[in-house]
Amino acid sequence: MLIAVSISKNLVNSQNSARIEKTVSWYAEKANVWFSQAASVLDTAAVFMEQQTPANGDAIRAFNEQLTSKYAYASDIYSADSDGTFYDGTGWIPDADWDCTTRAWFSLPQERDETVFGDPYVDAISGNLVTYISTPFYRNGSIAGVCTMDIFLTDLTDILGEIVDVSDGSYIILLDADNNIILHKNEAFMPTADGMQPLDAVMGGNYSKAAASGATMADYDGNSIYVRQEPIGTTGWSILLVTIIVSSIASRPTFWR
Repeated sequence: MLIAVSISKNLVNSQNSARIEKTVSWYAEKANVWFSQAASVLDTAAVFMEQQTPANGDAIRAFNEQLTSKYAYASDIYSADSDGTFYDGTGWIPDADWDCTTRAWFSLPQERDETVFGDPYVDAISGNLVTYISTPFYRNGSIAGVCTMDIFLTDLTDILGEIVDVSDGSYIILLDADNNIILHKNEAFMPTADGMQPLDAVMGGNYSKAAASGATMADYDGNSIYVRQEPIGTTGWSILLVTIIVSSIASRPTFWR
C-alpha cells in the first residue's frame, strides 16, 4: 500500500496531522520490534544464567560465544555475576585489574531492576554506532547479576533507512533516551567519534518546539517542514518524522511502503 505523506502549505489540518501521526507511529513500532527482538536474546541468556547453580564459567562463556556468533547485529553478548565475575562472548579475557562493577551496564539494571537501553557511542575501531542492552537475572528471587549485549546500531538505522521513500526530502530523525541525534539527513548533525549532538543543540531547538506545538518551521536547508515525534516503546528513544510542506496540493507527494 502506498500512502502520501507530503502536505500542502495550506493544509496542515487534523486530517493530515492524523495521517502523519499514524506514519510516525508505524516507524516507531518497527524500531520497537527491533529492540524487542534484541532484548529477547538477552532473556535467553538470563534464563541460562539463572540455571547456573553453581556457575560453570566455561559453559557460560561457550553459551555467550554461541549467541554472539548467531546474531549479526551483536558485537558481543556477555554476563556478569553480582560479585563481578565476568563471562565474555568473544573470547576476550580482561586484565586482572579490570572491574566490571564500575560500568553502567552492570550497575544500572541492578539498581533499577529492569532492562536498560544504554547510551550510544561511535566505536573507535570500527567507526560504527554501538549501544548496549542489559537485563538483570535472578536466583532464589534476588538479582544475581546481569546479561548484556553490545549491539550495532547500523542494523537499526539501515532498517529505518529502507522504510521511507525520501525522494522529496522528507526524512526521519532517530533520538536516544537523552534526546541525542543518532540518525539525521544532515551529516553535520550525525554522531562522530567526538560525541553526539542533542536535538535542542541544533536549529535553535526548533525541532522540539515544532514537534510539541504542531507549528511549521524552516529546516536547515530552507524547506518549510512539519515535525511529529513518537516514543519507541519503553526504550526512552524516539523517532521524529520530518515532512516537507509543498507549495500546493498538486505537488508530487512522497510515499512510504
